[in-house]
Amino acid sequence: GQFINPDGSLSGSNLFIVNVEVLSPPHVISNPYCPNFLVGFYEIENEKYNWLLYGDPCKHNLSVTKDGTGTGSVEASGCSLSWSGNTGTCSADNNKLITLSSTADTGSTFDGWSGGTGSAGSCTGTGTCTFNLNSDSSVTAIFNRIAPICTYTINPVSSSAGYKGKKISVKVTATGENCSAPSISSAESWLTGQVKSFSKNRGIVIITVMANGSSTSRTGTVNIGGQTFTVTQSGAPCRIAKIVPTSAFFFNTGGEGSISVTAPDNCKWIAGTDSKTTWVTVNTGTSGIGAGTITYTVAPNSGGKNRAGKIIVTSIENSRKTHVIKQMK
Repeated sequence: GQFINPDGSLSGSNLFIVNVEVLSPPHVISNPYCPNFLVGFYEIENEKYNWLLYGDPCKHNLSVTKDGTGTGSVEASGCSLSWSGNTGTCSADNNKLITLSSTADTGSTFDGWSGGTGSAGSCTGTGTCTFNLNSDSSVTAIFNRIAPICTYTINPVSSSAGYKGKKISVKVTATGENCSAPSISSAESWLTGQVKSFSKNRGIVIITVMANGSSTSRTGTVNIGGQTFTVTQSGAPCRIAKIVPTSAFFFNTGGEGSISVTAPDNCKWIAGTDSKTTWVTVNTGTSGIGAGTITYTVAPNSGGKNRAGKIIVTSIENSRKTHVIKQMK
């Protein structure tokens, strides 16, 4: 059928009947359900009529932005996105059913929809997003780069070190795309590792082996990018490092004395007088391991002559230190 437009002309397409109150002509008011639609009417005194909604169907804008460290594409059914850089836009009729879908490029992953507004406010998660477009709307698609899968090889895979410690250089080669420097860890407090250089999947790691304060050898490992580097370190020589004091003086009345012994951990030693020093008795510390203390007693001197004696501390490797005792007559 034909409809009367506000200017009095007739038309029969793109028209929708609504109930409005008739006022004096020519009046045009906005339709609250779609701002792009207008209602036209003429006044016929004290009467209400079905009148007409005219103009093009209402449209809304949709904006999709791609963000993140990776790349990918977004497609929309229900409208055709036009892209400028990382932003795609389109428009569609009011209440149009829209479905957004994403595809990550190789080396990237789609991590979901974010920051949706308007009708796209319901877009969450990593699946497709479907909604009816009933207002201007926007949403962001997050694409992030997948961390490269890298494997590492090391050369050499083991080394030995003396008890004083050393630094060891290890070559590292990575297989993968743009690999980062390898992670380094060790459960041993006496072993540490540090990346000296790493570029274009090749580099150098420096292993620091600390001094071994024990006479027992030890073995430890360092993890370099998932590969195990093994270090075997010899123990310190079982030598008496020092004794304090190295001598003592006593009056003829005799007395008590003590000696402090310094030796590597786990280094066994014994202490005693020489065969001529029969007037000195070792009370404690006749044997020990590592650091220790020796106590002794000097008998009174009744012989009428000054005398001298020795306490000798000897390790199992025949390292010796001598404590000299002098006594007045």
